[in-house]
Amino acid sequence: MCPIGTYRAEPGAVTAGQCVPCPIGAFSGVEGAGQCSTCALGSYVTLLASDEDGLGTNSGGEACIACPAGRESTESGSVLCHSCTAGASSKEGEACVSW
Repeated sequence: MCPIGTYRAEPGAVTAGQCVPCPIGAFSGVEGAGQCSTCALGSYVTLLASDEDGLGTNSGGEACIACPAGRESTESGSVLCHSCTAGASSKEGEACVSW
């Protein structure tokens, strides 16, 4: 069975050696996944569901979590959250807005 962060590239894959890491911007949060999912706008791909820094991973993503307050992702499949510019802020998982 494929471990979390990987998927079965070929039907019937049964060993970890037959599994492929999820590509950039995608994640698999369950064992035995047949495909990886893409993170939505406002979130990022990371290795740890408890990650809170907004800096994710490029491959083998295991979780998709909302960007922390003060950071944003402006496209789906993001692997990091950018800091809001001076004079702007954001709530968790939302875009930066000027005040």
